[in-house]
Amino acid sequence: MDEPTEELDYHGQLRIKQIVRGLKEDGNTVLLISHHSDLLFELCDYFFLWSGSMVNSLEKHELYRNPDLFTKTGIEIPKILEYARDRGRLDEFRLAGIVSFEDMESIL
Repeated sequence: MDEPTEELDYHGQLRIKQIVRGLKEDGNTVLLISHHSDLLFELCDYFFLWSGSMVNSLEKHELYRNPDLFTKTGIEIPKILEYARDRGRLDEFRLAGIVSFEDMESIL
């Protein structure tokens, strides 16, 4: 899916998230292309971040250890990673599986 939430309202974005989660739960591989790092971080398990000729292939847990890889490729750091980094809680969030602000209930 190329920019699947572009120009969608909040409810349309939620629907796309539900569709992608459903596809993944059914065992499908879903390829998402987007500049919306929050969406990608919430839904994806693997990442290909590139800038020019440099390509980084990463699993989500690696991005908790080095969230600045997003900015090195010109993409905004997902807000949840930025929040955790600024509070020195990246490992805690990684271990708890927190990928969005909605997930934070588990550590509050």
